[in-house]
Amino acid sequence: MTQTTATKYGQTATTYLFRTCEPIMSQKKKSKATLFNLQVFLNEKGDIELETQSVDPNEFIQVMEAGMPAYEATYQVASFMRYLKSINDEIYDKSRFYL
Repeated sequence: MTQTTATKYGQTATTYLFRTCEPIMSQKKKSKATLFNLQVFLNEKGDIELETQSVDPNEFIQVMEAGMPAYEATYQVASFMRYLKSINDEIYDKSRFYL
């Protein structure tokens, strides 16, 4: 499940996009899969918007164990993704002091 979070003026709205990393991992032409993405935008009104897209770490583990069981770093990557989520949460919390 990919989670998209957008913040405007320090308020958070979360939308879940029902999509897993499985289609991304199964595409032969792509050599990379985006697991976490934080973007900061300046919209046409002059407002700052934060957007986060991330793959759920537990779902990542399930997909990797089913599709690539020989991959040895699955749990390390999932742990790193949880760390990125915690830093992202901190960014959102502290952004209200600046926006």
